[in-house]
Amino acid sequence: MSISAKQFSYLTEMGIDLWQRKDQPTTPSNQAKPQGDYLTVSLNELAEQQLFQDIMLAFNTNLADVTQKDKAIVFNDIHWYFHDQATVSYSDGVLITPKVKQLSNSDIKKALWQLIHPINMEAQ
Repeated sequence: MSISAKQFSYLTEMGIDLWQRKDQPTTPSNQAKPQGDYLTVSLNELAEQQLFQDIMLAFNTNLADVTQKDKAIVFNDIHWYFHDQATVSYSDGVLITPKVKQLSNSDIKKALWQLIHPINMEAQ
């Protein structure tokens, strides 16, 4: 199948290689645990917090679809880790934030929602 130069430029801008093997996934399915000093959190305690419930709702996920693996909360191919720093980041299926209680700071919460929106759009 041939594509036009315009189509090729669009694919290139989106980070899509022209030739991809169909038997290889385009997203990592087995994410390695990121390096860092992450906090252990209780999924039961998280489930009681309104902000966590809102985040799960934003990802169209319910608590039955959420698991805990090592220090990560796992849902929708996202591994969510918590740390003591007042920063949020997302890369290759790994979301790193402060504990949910610390996200009540409006600047951090705003940064989280701005980060979540594009991730959520990718999943749809």
